[in-house]
Amino acid sequence: MVFSGELGQVCRPVAEEVTPVVESSPTALRRWIGSELKRMREAAGIERAEVAERFMKTAAWPGHLETGRNLPSVGDLALLLDWYGHPERLEFFRTLLGRAKRGKDWWSAEVFAAAVPEWFTLYLGLESIAATADGYDAMAPAGLAQTEDTARAVIRTALPDLPEEEVERRVALRMARQGVLTDRTDAEPLRMWRVIDESALLRPFGGPKVQKAQLEHYLELAELDNVTFQVLPLSVGGHPSIEGPFTLLTYPPEYGDDPGTVYVEDRQRGTTYEEPHQIADFRRDLDVLRELALTPVDSLSFIHRLAKEITP
Repeated sequence: MVFSGELGQVCRPVAEEVTPVVESSPTALRRWIGSELKRMREAAGIERAEVAERFMKTAAWPGHLETGRNLPSVGDLALLLDWYGHPERLEFFRTLLGRAKRGKDWWSAEVFAAAVPEWFTLYLGLESIAATADGYDAMAPAGLAQTEDTARAVIRTALPDLPEEEVERRVALRMARQGVLTDRTDAEPLRMWRVIDESALLRPFGGPKVQKAQLEHYLELAELDNVTFQVLPLSVGGHPSIEGPFTLLTYPPEYGDDPGTVYVEDRQRGTTYEEPHQIADFRRDLDVLRELALTPVDSLSFIHRLAKEITP
């Protein structure tokens, strides 16, 4: 997971350009509006062809709306919501429309752009509007929990041939992303609950000094009301997520009945899962992991003991 969770002190030329102001992604909002219109249309038993005919649009128009390629006008939105049986949601959707039209995604700034592959933009957008980001960290700290030095060490290990400037751009992106936990401009801070495999705590990325600082950083983050950690001891043996880490995003209540999004990443790219039965599978696994793991209180005691044992 080179981009999302396992990739690190930002070099001064890059750091001086970074102003981590995290706000909702217009790209993600466009996509969510489209997918929600699709869900409501299908629930109402209406075909895309009927939508195109009723609005006297091209056959492609409904599809362009539902993929987020185009945004509806306020007038068309009102008619669609009324037809789909949800006129009461017009004001909420009007608000989202305004936010979706208001500029570029924060990570499109030049200092970050080269560090963001096209396939990762979707996850960044969804993370920017999510209410929670829970999950399992198998081999390394989650990206939102990493120190700069941990991120740098992991990224260099995973991609030893990456130019130094590119390493630092990816680190800068990671540090800016962490603003969702404390500094979101148009939403409540993201709530994060991670189950951390003990092996991710024991692996000394960057050496003992960096490892100790990372463990202490966990303890600092846990002081936030919106952050919870649990440690999964090696002694539990096998478990449902033995195949690797994942993140389950859920969205604020005003977004309706959206089941959420699961994100997993391999060496080449990230994959999102959004079907209700897929979300249910990962949610069930996360529930099992939480039962197997130490309690949040015992987990912090465990991390504290590990940190005390390390001599840089």
